[in-house]
Amino acid sequence: MTNNMNWQDYIAQTEARQGKTLPALYKRLAADGMLDWGEINPSWSQTTYPRLLAHPPLLLIGNDIEIPTPETLYNDYGDCDFGYLTLKAEYRHSFIPFATSGSGDIYAFAWLDESAEPCIVLLYHDDDESLRLAANLENFIFAMLLRVEPAYGEDDSSAFRAKLQAQLASHRPYLKPEHHELLADIYRREFRTDRYGNRILLDDAEQATYLAYQTFTPYEDD
Repeated sequence: MTNNMNWQDYIAQTEARQGKTLPALYKRLAADGMLDWGEINPSWSQTTYPRLLAHPPLLLIGNDIEIPTPETLYNDYGDCDFGYLTLKAEYRHSFIPFATSGSGDIYAFAWLDESAEPCIVLLYHDDDESLRLAANLENFIFAMLLRVEPAYGEDDSSAFRAKLQAQLASHRPYLKPEHHELLADIYRREFRTDRYGNRILLDDAEQATYLAYQTFTPYEDD
């Protein structure tokens, strides 16, 4: 059990344990404090979240993603033993988790081919089929910023738009200029309501023009 680990320690120890090199952009985000969400606990929304809004860390606003502390990632997810789900032989030692969803799915770096740069995947905790989300971390950040939606009960569109603008400003150093310009344009648009009653900026068809998710099956059959 490793306690009081900082991000630099986490990256160095994870690379040594897994025999993989994490992306340079991830290391830059860590050095810039962009992975620091604080410890997720029952009081996080009242104590930590308001403080983070001044300079939102990685993907804080509008996405179903949480970034655990480095010691939680290392101790609870670092061995890639995804609970009762057994990885196929070809996928073992291929994933390094870096975030989770609210329902317990895992966002991970994945070495699925001969590329030195890992792609980004979402490993579902309750489904054999998972998603390949982006070719690299830079494209993943852009994709997630495209998909932003207000949280349940967040009814003030102007307040949510202000949060998006703050997040776009804090993420600008990590985006391609053309991606930043596109997001700035999208974030100025009026919200619409989809068929489920959710307020959105882009519908599924519009998102699909920018995103190309691929399914794959990492787990053995029961």
